[in-house]
Amino acid sequence: MAHTKTQRHREKRGLRWCYALAVVISGCFLQIAHAQPTYSPGQILVKFRNAKPAIAQFRDLSELHGVTAIEPLFTPRSAKAVYPHPLTRVYRVHLSGDPVAAAADYALRPDVVYAQPNYLFTHHQVPDDPHYGDQRSLQTIDWELLQQNLGPVREQIIVAIIDSGVDYNHEDLRDNIWHNAAEVNGMSGVDDDGNGYIDDIRGWDFTHAPGLPGMGDYLRRDNDPQDESSHGTRVAGIVAAAVNNNRGIVGVAPNAQIMALRAGLRRLGGIGFLEEDDIAAAILYAAENGAHVVNMSLGGPERTFILGDVIQYAHAQGVVLVASAGNSGDELGYPAGNHYTIAVGAVNHADRLAGFSSTGASLDLVAPGVSILSTRLDNRYASGSGTSFSAPHISGLAALILSRRPDLSPHSVRNLLIASAIDLGPSGHDNDYGAGRVSGAQLADRLSTFDSLTVAIRSPANDEGEDTAFDIRASVSGAQVTGYRLSYGSGYNPQTWTRLAEGAPSLDIRQTWDVSAFADSDVVLRLEADLSDGVVVEDRVRVAIEKIAPAITALACGDVLEDDRRVFECRWRTDQRAHGGIAYRYGTNFDTLYTGLVQNKHRVVLPHTLPSGVVTFHVLADGENNIRAVHPAQTIDYVPFRVPQNGFVERGTLPDGFLPDRASDFDRDGRLEIALMPYVGGGSYGSVHIYERQADGTFIDEFQSDERFLPWAIGDITNDGTDDLLGVTYERLVLFTDSFSNPYPAQVEFEQRGTWGGDFADVDGDSIPDIIARAGDQRGIRVIRNLGSVIREEVFLVDPSEGGGDPGPRFVVADFDRDEQQEILAGDGDGDLWMYEYRAGKYVQTWYLPGDGDARWIGGGMDLDGDGLVEFAVARAYTDAYEASNGFWELEIYSMRAPDTYAREWTTRIHGVATTGNGISAGDVDGDGLVDLIVCLRPDLYAFRAEKPDHYRPIWHTPVGLMRRALIADLDKDFRYEVLFNLDGAVHIVERDEPPVEVGSPQIIRARPLGPTRVEIDWMQVPDASSYQIYRAVGDGVLDYFDEISDRTVYIDSLLTEGQTYHYQIVAVADWDLRSGIVSLTPNRAPEVVRVETLSENQIQIFFSEEMGSDAALPSSYLLGGVGQPTSVILDQQNTRAVLSFAVLFPPRYTLTILNTSDASGTPLGLKTISDIVDPSLLARADVDGSGVVDFADFLSFVRAFQTSDSTFDFDGDGIVNFPDFLIFANLFGRKVGAGG
Repeated sequence: MAHTKTQRHREKRGLRWCYALAVVISGCFLQIAHAQPTYSPGQILVKFRNAKPAIAQFRDLSELHGVTAIEPLFTPRSAKAVYPHPLTRVYRVHLSGDPVAAAADYALRPDVVYAQPNYLFTHHQVPDDPHYGDQRSLQTIDWELLQQNLGPVREQIIVAIIDSGVDYNHEDLRDNIWHNAAEVNGMSGVDDDGNGYIDDIRGWDFTHAPGLPGMGDYLRRDNDPQDESSHGTRVAGIVAAAVNNNRGIVGVAPNAQIMALRAGLRRLGGIGFLEEDDIAAAILYAAENGAHVVNMSLGGPERTFILGDVIQYAHAQGVVLVASAGNSGDELGYPAGNHYTIAVGAVNHADRLAGFSSTGASLDLVAPGVSILSTRLDNRYASGSGTSFSAPHISGLAALILSRRPDLSPHSVRNLLIASAIDLGPSGHDNDYGAGRVSGAQLADRLSTFDSLTVAIRSPANDEGEDTAFDIRASVSGAQVTGYRLSYGSGYNPQTWTRLAEGAPSLDIRQTWDVSAFADSDVVLRLEADLSDGVVVEDRVRVAIEKIAPAITALACGDVLEDDRRVFECRWRTDQRAHGGIAYRYGTNFDTLYTGLVQNKHRVVLPHTLPSGVVTFHVLADGENNIRAVHPAQTIDYVPFRVPQNGFVERGTLPDGFLPDRASDFDRDGRLEIALMPYVGGGSYGSVHIYERQADGTFIDEFQSDERFLPWAIGDITNDGTDDLLGVTYERLVLFTDSFSNPYPAQVEFEQRGTWGGDFADVDGDSIPDIIARAGDQRGIRVIRNLGSVIREEVFLVDPSEGGGDPGPRFVVADFDRDEQQEILAGDGDGDLWMYEYRAGKYVQTWYLPGDGDARWIGGGMDLDGDGLVEFAVARAYTDAYEASNGFWELEIYSMRAPDTYAREWTTRIHGVATTGNGISAGDVDGDGLVDLIVCLRPDLYAFRAEKPDHYRPIWHTPVGLMRRALIADLDKDFRYEVLFNLDGAVHIVERDEPPVEVGSPQIIRARPLGPTRVEIDWMQVPDASSYQIYRAVGDGVLDYFDEISDRTVYIDSLLTEGQTYHYQIVAVADWDLRSGIVSLTPNRAPEVVRVETLSENQIQIFFSEEMGSDAALPSSYLLGGVGQPTSVILDQQNTRAVLSFAVLFPPRYTLTILNTSDASGTPLGLKTISDIVDPSLLARADVDGSGVVDFADFLSFVRAFQTSDSTFDFDGDGIVNFPDFLIFANLFGRKVGAGG
């Protein structure tokens, strides 16, 4: 269940003894280490109003807190003294309970002046952490001065780090890692605290991104938030590295605890990615499990509904949310742009803005973010730069504030930080620096006397839009506030302001701003609050004035390969930020899908579970001004398609590693060898091993190189009849040959720096292969030849393209235009293709095709479709730096149209891009006499076969790991090629075991249980099939013929046993028996809705009986009566809970309909309607007299509260009890308390 803030504080008081830290007291810089307590256990200090307190009046507290003795703290003066000193009324109370809880209860009694734990002091000293002196960022923010003047720790603060994980074993972090005491002391495999997570001992790993090209642990959520990339570990160290442990560094808040919440995947050679649903689930976990501060050193350009909803919820629960502004140097992104976060930019140690720091009207503060020393994986330390490292400085400061002032709200924490900032840019708040950089000295001066301060524009939200008027709601409150001003300015960075309103502080400032006469523009709203000490605290939002609907442009709809399925997608752009969607009809059914993002570029994919048939659809764009654009209807004939994953059988494995372009018989003993550099220890380069295949299919490790390099290509440039091995390291090419004493390539014959990659090819026709390699220090190609007595570079071929993209590391050499002259094909990083041809002893640049995307991956150079022309293939990458799922590949095949003229003959789109690795190989892997393309586009590997000239089809798919291009070789010499690829920590060797016509096999589109006794299988139609045979196996049994049908491609098997696993294969009966892959199904009961509860005024949580599938996370799966679909859905608590957020406040009674959802195995929930759900918290509030029923007596109380600010009956939270609240009360009238959802 959800934990309220009060419940969380009670739980933390009960657990505080487990995590006690030493405390910094005013005037003393104390030793802070995890093992030291903040106060003495088992005692409190109480000052009574009377010198001789009536102890009997406190008997109830004595029993509650286990009081064992009460003694005066000071010896009284002589009884004859006329003036006894005032400390005679201070007593030490010994107890067995929690000192903090006991002190709080004693302090409530009227006979008590004060009660407190017996706090601990220590000596004034400088931290002994060896790198403390190197932490210039702490000096910049006056950290040591701040620590000396903070005062005693009142609350243990938990900071949630939502990132790539945290190395919780790091020597400088392990003592400050938050532990879930209930799980630590509970039973393994049990959800001991009932929070929906099993064994969440130190946080949770929310990463679930099987569709992205990641590495390591990223496929499934689990209880291990260990970091794999160091990013989150560095962030955690800045926040809360331990102090005075004689190790490493010091965190900004070294007495805070780190809640490790992993939500990001690791990608080799590129930035990490965090999916928004994983981030949202992590924020929800933090809010419901005791976190006070959430650090989000992450961001993207799009405003997402799911993050907006969960951030607003967490903020309402009292959580301070801090986000990095971004490193683009442009407009800051999200979640920093969300109005409920503290957005943090970066400055260097001289307080100058970092060149990479993103800016904007929503920027709140800056903090050091250049050359920041922090923790890294494996007990290491390193410096790094970015707003990712400025944000945790503010998170740490927020933790310090709350540890001393736990009474402050998130608004007050933000405003205290702003009020304590040094103005660095133009006078006042500005887009580059926000309010400025926090000064520890000013923060220390303000902290103890700072009153709660709210300065907030509550609506509109950042980046919202309107066409005629904005309804502005704001709040300004605090004892130190003297007045407010509300203004607007035009543009992103206004220089002049027009005042809309001003006045005395108020919690309910309302202003209707008529913009009907304004032109379309961006505008900044500014709310200023004047404090009594002359400081001005601001809040800003940027809004858009937009009069018309978004214009839908660049609409492109069509098929795209996504994993092993062909799906139908639409991509388009809008001239203004909009919420994109698609409304579609199939048969009598109608549905709508939205992206969940507010942005300028949009992508929607139709569900792959749609049946074959006609689909009519409209593309939608809902502007921020709530005006919708609808594109004219389009119609497609939708045919589900799945790429076969069967048809190849595994023949063996090798250690995971880097492979060259082909196999070789280096020692000429008739057995082929594979050169391979194993991936060991995470290094870029390692020793190369040569594995020789034995007659039984196993491999023997025959040789290991002394040098460390990538085995790139194999060929005989030395012209001695034995193959040489071309190796590469960082911009260094090395040629290895055999020697008299060693038949394997171990001797360095040639090397050249400033060179990368390369291929062997006989370009000049002298029957000796040349090396064609990419220059690392220039844009072009090096041609390296055997000139008889020496191997050296003969010529440098300049990249003729106009862009700045470097050529790729692979080249294709062939006679592409059939003129008996060899051409060299190259592609570069900005999408250009070009050729050089060897003519009469010279290289002539013959063809150039400018393009877009990244065209460094090329292959082919053979007749792929049997038309007598030589084709080449290009994989063109279109990446999205912020949204991995928006990237795609265009796989293109070209052929000659005239001498030195080439054109594209076929193309297909493939979803998802990882630019590290990848490659294209060619070979007849299906034995039909035509060359097939084996295309590695991580994390997918496809085999494409020509069905007819200029038309190709994928015939096989497998997921892959880190690799470049697949190696194709006939290792067993059976005239069938094997394919070698990397997956799951090994090199797999597979061979075709089905005939070429298997491309028409009835691949299974969908297979799912329908309940405890039935399953359903749906497969692709095979045009020439006379019937379909169903083969079935039970448990570990053998597949046997079970049934046969001819009139449909759907089969329901019934009378099955619940919990028993069944295996199915479909065989299409035609000229050949065409087989599908095998699927396994276990019949199980349909999931159930356990309960539905109101989480907040616009959020519902649904608890399911078991883990649900991904369709339970789709807004289109839910419908709230009178409201519509939710704006977002978070599926969390091990996918047993769905949190639905809505754009409007829903009525106290409502009906919820759940559609099209299923459990993790695919068993459908079915249409489910839950009626007359009531918010139980509203019922409890309305039952003022506690009778258990909202009755007439409560109505009289409501009447007395009407037109007042009584929060009990202010159900809609607008600051006044008025007619909308009456309508809500009327809906509650007559209901029993506890009879909610």
